[in-house]
Order: sequence, then C-alpha cells, then structure tokens
Amino acid sequence: MADEAAFQVGRRVIAAKDDLAADLHEVSNALTVVVGWLEVAFERSQDTATRDALQVALGYARFGLRVARRAIGSSIEPETTSRSLAEVIKGCLLAVKPLAEGRRVRTRLVPETCPRIMIAAPDSATQILVNLLLNAIAFSPENGEVSASVSVQGEQVKIEVADQGPGIDAARVDSLLEAPDSTRRGGAGIGLAHSRSLAMAHSGTLEIKQHAPSAVFELTWPVAAEAADAGGRPAEVDLAVRRVVSAVRARGAKTQFSVLLLEDDAAIVSLVELAFGNRGVEVTSAPNFEQACDRADNGRFDVALIDLSPIGADVAGAVQRLRSRSSGLPIVLITGSPMGIPNGLEAEFAAWVRKPFEAGELFEVVCQVLERS
Repeated sequence: MADEAAFQVGRRVIAAKDDLAADLHEVSNALTVVVGWLEVAFERSQDTATRDALQVALGYARFGLRVARRAIGSSIEPETTSRSLAEVIKGCLLAVKPLAEGRRVRTRLVPETCPRIMIAAPDSATQILVNLLLNAIAFSPENGEVSASVSVQGEQVKIEVADQGPGIDAARVDSLLEAPDSTRRGGAGIGLAHSRSLAMAHSGTLEIKQHAPSAVFELTWPVAAEAADAGGRPAEVDLAVRRVVSAVRARGAKTQFSVLLLEDDAAIVSLVELAFGNRGVEVTSAPNFEQACDRADNGRFDVALIDLSPIGADVAGAVQRLRSRSSGLPIVLITGSPMGIPNGLEAEFAAWVRKPFEAGELFEVVCQVLERS
C-alpha cells in the first residue's frame, strides 16, 4: 500500500511538472508574439514619449521571454554573465515607474549615483529587485515613498528596498521568505520565497532587515567574477577598452576614446551615455545635425554614432559635412530600418546597428570599427 501511494504521488508530481512546462511553453510563445509586435510599434512610432515607453516594455518582454525559455530548458541563450550595477538598478526603477505613479508613490535611488561596479547574474538580480519594488509599491500609502539604497562591501553589493507601508506582522516574519504567504490582494505569495531561493542559488541572500514600523528587505548580491580593476571597470570590459585604446593611440597620445552621438531620442541618448560611460568611454551627444557639426572639431572624436532622423533628406551631404569637421571620422549608423544602410550610401558608413539594440552589441560594433580603422 505504501509503495502504491508513493507511486501515485510520483505520478501526480510528474503530471504537475508536465503541466507547468506546457504552461510556460505557452507563455514563451505569447511573449514571442508580444516582442514582435512591440518591435513593430517601436519602429512605426514617431512620438518620443511613446517610443521611450515601448523601449522599456520591449526590454522587459525580452527579459520575460528569456526567463520562460530557461525555465523549460529550451533557451539557447545563457544568462548575461555581468552588467553594471547602475544599469540594473535604474532599469528596475524605470520598469515600475508607471505603477508607482499610478498609485502616487515616489521612487528614488539612494545615493543617486551608483558605485561603478559590475554584478553577476544580472537577469536574476533584476527578477528579485522588480519583485521587491512591486511589493513595496503595493503596500505603500498614497504620497508614500519607496527607496532603493545601494552599498558595496568587499565582493558583495547590498541593496535595501524600503517602503512606508504598515510593515510586516511579527508572526509572519519567519515564514514569509520560506513558503507561499501573501496578504497582498491578488498575490500568490510565491514571489518572495522564490526570490530568496534565487538569491541563494547565486551565492546571495535575501532577508527582512526591518518588519516594523515599515518593511525593509535587504538583497546581498555578488560582484561579477571578473574583479574590477583599480579604475573601477571589470577585467573583461577593461580588455575591450584596451583593445580600442591601442587602435586610437595610433592617431594621438590618448588613454580614452570618445564618441559623438547624433540622436534626438532621449531614451537612446541615456542608454548610450550610461552603457558607454560605465566602460570608461566619453560620450558627447547632440540632438540635431548643426550641433553635431559644431562639436565635431579638431579630430576630437574617434567615432560618430548617428541616427538619420535628425539629418533630413541629404544624408550624403550631411556625412561629408560632418567628416569635414573631423577628418577620417568613422561613422556608425543607428537605425530602426530593417534594411540597414540606405542604397547608395554603403561607402559612407563603417557599420550599422538596428534599433532597438542591446548596449553591449553597440559597444562591440564600435570596438570592431575602431580596430579596423
């Protein structure tokens, strides 16, 4: 009898896993469709605010798709090994901004400038932080505040998420992170327990640092395995920078390379400035072509990244004007067109990157262009 009972339990567990895998497969398919339509909407939209919102939604739809595919073992794309702490934290705060504003809750980062450091397993860290922020917003009173505080202690990053809500009942503190347990309307209570397990799987921790009068959760997360050098950049990123520096030094005694960005989309400007700045690259942006020409003087820039929308119809003429201000300047086109460089202009651009793009992809293209030049 005991063997039969155990057999039946095993069958139910296997059936439950199969059902979960099937559900996650459907979620994966649905997110694939969502990503595709968000890309279409992004390319067709002309409104800057709409494009900004679509870019955030597209990023998190892709993130959700990666998580779903990994969960059912069908992903051929491994989790990104590292990402800057600033990119992860600010991305999470940006993701929950609409919900926070809808509930009239303020969100802020303390301090406003993150330490320049890379963290390991950024997708998993993002999962946990978004969950903590959503919970904090849900329990915050109107006109309340949710804060994310960041500090670095040796090889660990500590991130505290605090709200101004009613706190956690003392009787629930010990069990809240152990098993499904939720008092949030519509909550299943799975998020916090899973977040704790996910943190432990990546050599981190998730704890309740304060339960009253309001709640404070503390996430401890490992710095990326490639330890940062004295300049604050991880060895992997520093190697890429050194590759490019060796190329640009042929044109002058420089220890840092600089980029001119012609782009009228504020979200893309912020993305490039943040991603390249974390790699020690100087980015100077211009929202229109005339300002770009004014700044491209005396060969100051090593590469230019330009979008066609601020230029107008005479692309070839604009490129020549830009080059006349900075002789030999390699130019990379960033475009929403799936066709890439317009016909007849192939010789004007060193490379092209399609929007929306991953910051690391754009950086690698710039490295390749500068090495060739």
